[in-house]
Amino acid sequence: MQQPRFRIEFPEQRGPLQAWLVVLLSAVGFAVAMTLGLVFFVFFLALALVVAAVLAIRVWWFRRKLGMGGPAGPTAPGAGMTGTTIEGDYQVLDNARSSNPGQDEQK
Repeated sequence: MQQPRFRIEFPEQRGPLQAWLVVLLSAVGFAVAMTLGLVFFVFFLALALVVAAVLAIRVWWFRRKLGMGGPAGPTAPGAGMTGTTIEGDYQVLDNARSSNPGQDEQK
């Protein structure tokens, strides 16, 4: 007679006390795992918020230093004024002679 190649074995039946103990230990293990997961999630979320706040403050500081930060209040006289300053020399011309050049010759 030929023996089967695969042999299937079923575990022994457990008693009700052992089944309840397995359920209780599984529930406790699941609760501990969920609590640790929540603690690590909150820790990394807080760490990410701190890093984001530090980066936001740094960007604000650099933009303020470069003058692109919006209204920050004047720190020097005239610093609150915006516009373009053109420096150069000028010469005042007489309006009467420049508007009617023929009048000077007639007098």
